Amino acid sequence: MAKVLINKSACAVVVGGTLFSPNVPVSGLKVEELKKLYPGIAEMIEAGTMVEADEKEVKAAEKAKAKAEAEKAAEEKAFEEQALDELKAYAAKHNIPIDGLKKRGDIIAVLKEATNRA
Repeated sequence: MAKVLINKSACAVVVGGTLFSPNVPVSGLKVEELKKLYPGIAEMIEAGTMVEADEKEVKAAEKAKAKAEAEKAAEEKAFEEQALDELKAYAAKHNIPIDGLKKRGDIIAVLKEATNRA
């Protein structure tokens, strides 16, 4: 399986004509060869500022990141725009008690109060 390197530092790094932007996987690399030719890369990997992974791990991480971003976007959607099921799911996820509330407007008021979005 092909290996990739991910630059976890805050700065871009250029090695042998290859740009390693922060948090952008770079694939198709001969990592062992790079470590021998560029000791700084080996040091970065050892220090954890450059992370070695395989493409399967990267795809799984990208999928998880996309899912988390979608969930965050859904949460940030205005309460008024959310369906009742979404409001209830939000309350459950954030441990906001809404037991006994039947009206959508009442649930929205409690959620706004609990999240300081009033």
